[in-house]
Amino acid sequence: MKINIIKNLKDYKGLHSSVFATYIICLSPILTMILGLFSLLVIGTYMPMGAMTRQPYIFAFIFPILFLSIDLYSIIIKERSFTNFKTLLKDHAELFILLGFIVWNVLATLLQRAIFGHSLAYTTYLEPAGVQEGLFAFFIYGLCVLTAFSIKNKEIVKNILFTFIVVAFFLSSLALLDPNFEFVFHSTRTSAWPSVFVNSNHFSYYLTLATTLCAGGVVLTKVRWKWILSVCLLTFFSIIMMLADTLGSNLAVWGVFILIPIILPILKKKFDWKYLLPIGIFSATSFITLLFVKNLNSTYTSFYAQLVNLFKEFTVVSSAPASAEAASAGTNRWALWLEAFAEIKESPIIGTGNVLLRPHNEYLQFAQVWGLPSLIIYLSAFIIILVKVIKRRNNLSDLSVSLLLTVLAFLVSAMFGNTMPHTTPFFAMFIGFLIREINRKEKEARA
Repeated sequence: MKINIIKNLKDYKGLHSSVFATYIICLSPILTMILGLFSLLVIGTYMPMGAMTRQPYIFAFIFPILFLSIDLYSIIIKERSFTNFKTLLKDHAELFILLGFIVWNVLATLLQRAIFGHSLAYTTYLEPAGVQEGLFAFFIYGLCVLTAFSIKNKEIVKNILFTFIVVAFFLSSLALLDPNFEFVFHSTRTSAWPSVFVNSNHFSYYLTLATTLCAGGVVLTKVRWKWILSVCLLTFFSIIMMLADTLGSNLAVWGVFILIPIILPILKKKFDWKYLLPIGIFSATSFITLLFVKNLNSTYTSFYAQLVNLFKEFTVVSSAPASAEAASAGTNRWALWLEAFAEIKESPIIGTGNVLLRPHNEYLQFAQVWGLPSLIIYLSAFIIILVKVIKRRNNLSDLSVSLLLTVLAFLVSAMFGNTMPHTTPFFAMFIGFLIREINRKEKEARA
């Protein structure tokens, strides 16, 4: 794909700061590596910035500076026009529901302070081995959604997504070249294969987005060279996902790939053999990776063997949920989920504010920290998106379908992991793009 960002921006009538800020989100892993290298050269050791845990602070300072320096002049002097609030609310209800999610979280935190006398939900405590996000981190996530949503030019969005893939390929290539992380990624980490994300699980959540986006290219791209590139990238990212060895992410990608030959014939009103390629490639790489895994410092055994073990654990949990054996299920996730359920039961409406628990399930995390209303509001936004997709299935663009598959994969992987300040901003960016894109046809038809 040719990068036409200079030409695109020259003709672009929207907020340029959103474009630059979204590029910064995509480039943040490389920026983080540069900061880590700078730290090594200046003081002789990697600062924590060498691992992606301080990302929200970078965004918090850069976004307002970009806005003030680039767009404020335009808004005041050129009187740049904006969509009126009533129309925006009608067309993008899901966006305002996500805003309501953050508003509720603020209200719940204040109520926790008033009723319990304390709340840890103010906390945003960042260290490589322990990341607890309070309200500040979620303000940043909301900002990431808005900046991506604010980009109206479809070509710019495609260029940004291409940049995201290039960065993911760069990080994955370095991880493959330096599997022991002794040279390139010489920074604080808690597992093998973390790249710059501290932990391999977090790297896998990032790869979930890149892998599924490439799958969209495989099943939807009509240009031959782009299709070949998408196939190669999908194969490469699938191998890296196996080596990073996070079952939750692999399970999410596998599940969406199974759905592709079911969903796409409905959306496209025809079946294409290409719809089977993602699950075929993913399955093939799950076995091929076994041939060289021992030489790459990976814990990967076999994805399908892990599925069998997952079924066994499910049987144990369903038969004896309170047993010690069940507590260790899902790499001790079941025990964390039980703790989260207990806290939800303790305070179902406003939550407990305990951001230190980290239940390794985003949905339980929202309900536990800020109450069941927080979870309900959050899920409502995606229900509206799904309803719109179903209603507009005959007019969905290829871009919107690719974004939908990518967001869906991450939503599934969220059942097995926490929000993270170094992974969630990427997901927030995809949400913003998806909301803009699924409403584009409707808005153009009315114009």
